[in-house]
Amino acid sequence: MGEKESELEENLVAQLEEMQKQINDGRGSQTVYHIINYLKSSDEKSAKIVFMTDGDKLYQYPEAYEVLKKYFDFRGFGEK
Repeated sequence: MGEKESELEENLVAQLEEMQKQINDGRGSQTVYHIINYLKSSDEKSAKIVFMTDGDKLYQYPEAYEVLKKYFDFRGFGEK
């Protein structure tokens, strides 16, 4: 992984950790929690799989969904 990609990933993790403080009355989202942990361990493939399989659970947290959707370049659930 290049330096630019690593920096992007670090920024995403920081942004998601900040969002976790706001999600679910500060308890966060398990989906986001798992994605953060995979990204911290440089396992982007597993993070994307979690997003693709469990991202629909983020419907209550559209800001987190949109950030992850953009990062993973994902079209979305039910989007054409």
